[in-house]
Amino acid sequence: MSDASICLKPINDLLGESFYIPSYQRGYRWSEQQVSDLLEDVLAFQQSKDGRSRDGFYCLQPIVVQAANNGLWEVVDGQQRLTTLFLILRFFNQRLAERFRRKLYQIDFKTRTGAKEYLDELTEARSEENIDFHFLYRAAGTIEAWFKDKDNLVSDFEGALLNRVMVIWYQLPDTEQAVDAFTRLNVGKIPLTNAELVRALFLRSRNFPQVTANLEQLKIAQEWDRMEQALQNDDFWYFLTEDGGKINRIELIFDLLTEAKSPDTRPSSFIYGSFYHFNQMITDEAALPEHLWNDVKQYFMTLDEWYNDPKLFHLIGYLINEGDRVLTLIQLSKTTGKAAFSKVPESVFVIEKLSPKTEST
Repeated sequence: MSDASICLKPINDLLGESFYIPSYQRGYRWSEQQVSDLLEDVLAFQQSKDGRSRDGFYCLQPIVVQAANNGLWEVVDGQQRLTTLFLILRFFNQRLAERFRRKLYQIDFKTRTGAKEYLDELTEARSEENIDFHFLYRAAGTIEAWFKDKDNLVSDFEGALLNRVMVIWYQLPDTEQAVDAFTRLNVGKIPLTNAELVRALFLRSRNFPQVTANLEQLKIAQEWDRMEQALQNDDFWYFLTEDGGKINRIELIFDLLTEAKSPDTRPSSFIYGSFYHFNQMITDEAALPEHLWNDVKQYFMTLDEWYNDPKLFHLIGYLINEGDRVLTLIQLSKTTGKAAFSKVPESVFVIEKLSPKTEST
């Protein structure tokens, strides 16, 4: 494949897969606290309003993989979560007679001989053979201890974990170097951003007719780069927001569109809300990718026009500084029309802001 594949997968969809951890990664190192935090997060979701909702789900950080030989998945990022989830599922299996146990996914560590077999046995006798076995055994003990007084919750917890807990499945294209991706994601801990995930959605080959796919992908990629480059101009960026933390500044537009079009669809405690919105829209046959991309361009062109119009630059800058939100102003400009919005200083909207307030007597 030539482009990245991306989707939301419930944990249940990982069962039966085979993963391996390549030699450029360290072994399993999650602490007892990190294991407990994951269990607590899933429990909190299960007992929350989202957990009781038919459509609610809890989303974990991305699992980044690349297809390898013999049907294996090379895990580029997310091995700690993937291994911990395996240990939790293994705990559920150990409570059942063998004939009722689920077939789990498999994990092998390229640099640790016997790790795949040890995950099946997890005996204390072998736990000190190497540092990986030590951490795996300790994590399994943490899981068992956490469930010790929660027998009445196990069944519902297992169902929620398998069917309502999702991972963002991000499959690297064959042409990308897995080591380069791993380095970027792990040196300095630079996570995948909403912008990168949304970009992968828009550039999927299957979004376009086969004969024009390459041209359509190139067009979107070039337009994307021009918008990102424009937003990298600090004068333009800080005219719109004081948020200097975004790596990919085009993400601001995706956040605005998500809030405008789907304000109630973002799951709680979900940092990838914009990705979720666009993923839902693109998988909806009524919302074709080119229509969504036109929305992105229109939002950008509105912001760009404000920045390059001296009158609007000062007016919009003042209103944002006074606390008005960019989305509110975009929606106002759409409601009033371009011509009327350009005369907005004469409107009640601005007169109320610019006029001194008088106290009623």
